[in-house]
Amino acid sequence: MSEQWINLEQATAITGVSQAIILDTTAKYQTTTDSPITKTEHGIVYFNKRQLVSLFPNSANPLVKDKIPGTVFRWFDDLRRAYETSLNTMFKRVEKVKDDHKDDIERQYQARMQDMQAQYQAQLNAIEKGHDAEIKALNHHLEKLENDSVFYQKQILTQQETLAQLNNRYDAVILALRDKESQTISSELAKDITPTPLAIPSNDECHDDEEESATKEQQRVDFEEIVNQAYQARNENNYELAVELFQQAALSGHAKAMGALGRAYFVGEGIEKNIELAVAWLHLAATNGFEPAGKKLEALINKVPEQYQHGLKLAEPISLQIKLNKDALDTAS
Repeated sequence: MSEQWINLEQATAITGVSQAIILDTTAKYQTTTDSPITKTEHGIVYFNKRQLVSLFPNSANPLVKDKIPGTVFRWFDDLRRAYETSLNTMFKRVEKVKDDHKDDIERQYQARMQDMQAQYQAQLNAIEKGHDAEIKALNHHLEKLENDSVFYQKQILTQQETLAQLNNRYDAVILALRDKESQTISSELAKDITPTPLAIPSNDECHDDEEESATKEQQRVDFEEIVNQAYQARNENNYELAVELFQQAALSGHAKAMGALGRAYFVGEGIEKNIELAVAWLHLAATNGFEPAGKKLEALINKVPEQYQHGLKLAEPISLQIKLNKDALDTAS
């Protein structure tokens, strides 16, 4: 190749400008094929030295060229590259900031969604717990009402049984009074119905008073005998008979029988177990002076407080029944 064709590096050294400027300038001023500025051989671009120098007049003398223009071009070229590098770096930073901001927004969104889901779930759990607690309370209240209903139904049955027993005893007392009245009619007719002037009791009246006292004493002894028979029946494991006898004596006001009947209700011996009635009879026994019943009640106050209060309420009508029975027996005697 002749010396008028030079490569890109040689062109840069001669003109003092960058390779990019040389390529750009030669592309603009490419002449005809008769006198081309560039040609390519074996993949390498060669430049026409004469035409290249004419494009850059400051480098007219290729051997002794002025270095200043080449330095300026190189400075501008470096400045351009620095500017491009700065722009690329800035674009990359902007892209990175945008991506980071996008990722941060995504993370905040996910975190917010998780917090909202957690709060929502916590609210659901709280509502569910409150609902369960309310249902449990209502069920407990319903159960209590059912228990109270069963309890009062049992008490009504017990009261009905007691009233039936009282009616039977009342009928027995009436029949006894009629028999006694029929036996004393003849003797009453024989007596002088005119009162004595000094109202001094006659021998017959004194005798009647003695008979009345003897009758009362006999009744008291009879109830003691009933209680003894009840203890004997209990010792022989005949619990149902023992309860029947204890109940008969207790309804007449016998304190020891009241305590024994309360024990029977408490342990379910000879009768269905009923803590409320046990408390009621023990309370009546203690009120009437039976001390062991009072000690037993002290132990029940803290163990079964609710049943204890029910038992005290039951003791009131039972106490009234006992009073009516005692009045009826006093009247009969």
